[in-house]
This record gives sequence, structure tokens and C-alpha cells, in this order.
Amino acid sequence: EDTKTPVKITLWCALVNIILCLLFIFYMHEKTAHAGIALSTSIAGWLQLGILVRKIIVQKHLTFDPLLQRNLQLILLACAALTLVLMVCSIVFMPHFIGAPFYRLAAIIVTLIFGMGAFLALIFGTGVLKIKELKQSFLGEK
Repeated sequence: EDTKTPVKITLWCALVNIILCLLFIFYMHEKTAHAGIALSTSIAGWLQLGILVRKIIVQKHLTFDPLLQRNLQLILLACAALTLVLMVCSIVFMPHFIGAPFYRLAAIIVTLIFGMGAFLALIFGTGVLKIKELKQSFLGEK
């Protein structure tokens, strides 16, 4: 029931984000300066996550139920596979990402389909999630 601490952490991380944005924009090459905004936001987000998780662990408010303990490695494996598929697609489709708008859109759609396919195949294939459970969730059943 502590709402002040997360707000304080969020404000500090927002300040870190602003400072990093300014640093990266000024010190990165002018053609890639916009990437500094994304990089600083990512760093600040991970910093915020790390601080919050550490605080929760120290206060012993974080416990994993047996199902999550069993599935966590499988979920991380699915995330790693998704990352690998997206990296391969970015290399394979690079000429299309910088081509005409139609080719860019097609490359993005194909990349999304491959990524989702790999992730869902591992999630369903390893039993982390069952189609029956997914249907029940969408239908609001227990």
C-alpha cells in the first residue's frame, strides 16, 4: 500500500531519462541523434524496473507461484527465440526496410508474422499456455 515510493522512483527515472536524452542528442552523430531518445528511454525504463524489483525483493513482497516458477525459463526461451527471429528478419529484409513504402510495410508485416509465429509456437509447444486456457480467458470463463 505504498504509492509514494513508486512515484518517487518514476520521477527520478524521468529525470535520468531527460538528462540522458540531452546528452545523447548532443553527443551522437546528427543523423542518429534521434536514436538517443529511444536509447535514453530504454535505459531509464530498465533502471526503473531494476530499482522497483530490487525494492520489492528486499521488502519480500515478490513471490512467484509454482506455475510461474515452472514456466519462467520457458517464457524466457520463447523471448530469446523471438529476439533471434526478429534479428534474422531485420538482416534478411534490410533492403526492403529502406525501399518504397509498400515494401517497407510488407517487410514489417512479414517480420511480425514470423516473430509472433516463433513466440506462439514455443509458448504453446512447451505447454506454457494452452489454447483451451486462451479461449477461456477471451470468453471470460474460469
